[in-house]
Amino acid sequence: NSNYPNQWKLKNPINDSRAMQSKLTSLGFNVIYREDLKTAQIGSLLDEVSKKVTPGSAFVFYYAGHGVQIRNENFLPTVDASIASQFDIPTQSISLNRILDLIGDTKSTLNLLMLDACRNNPWVSTTVSSRSMTMGLAKVEPPRGTLISYATRPGGVADDGNTSNGLYTQFL
Repeated sequence: NSNYPNQWKLKNPINDSRAMQSKLTSLGFNVIYREDLKTAQIGSLLDEVSKKVTPGSAFVFYYAGHGVQIRNENFLPTVDASIASQFDIPTQSISLNRILDLIGDTKSTLNLLMLDACRNNPWVSTTVSSRSMTMGLAKVEPPRGTLISYATRPGGVADDGNTSNGLYTQFL
């Protein structure tokens, strides 16, 4: 997700996700790819993933874009998210917990989640401030067989890099 409105637009996530799509495809993965996900597309995307991931398979989830945490729960906001308060985030984002639940439902045995989303939280401001919203993404205890790789330490803010790719994806 790159094309957030106004000052929240990001320069590298689309390049990063295209690079990862190319790499994963070259390694033989069946890739489900989306750019600039909108809120109305979340359900159909998760449905498509749940139908394609089979028991015993490997599942890779890569995301680049803004990430937000509320009360130690991670959310990946859509590009059309209209966030006026902390209560808008869960309804206009993909919850990392939903991805982890999906992993459990599909019974995949090897799960890699790569989150290049530990950037600053643009919604932490005077208009959307909340004690429950903090910078970066929260640490998660993943289910067995799951590795979550963050672009930076929990609660940290990632470097977007000075090339066509973010620092995390450039070295990944």
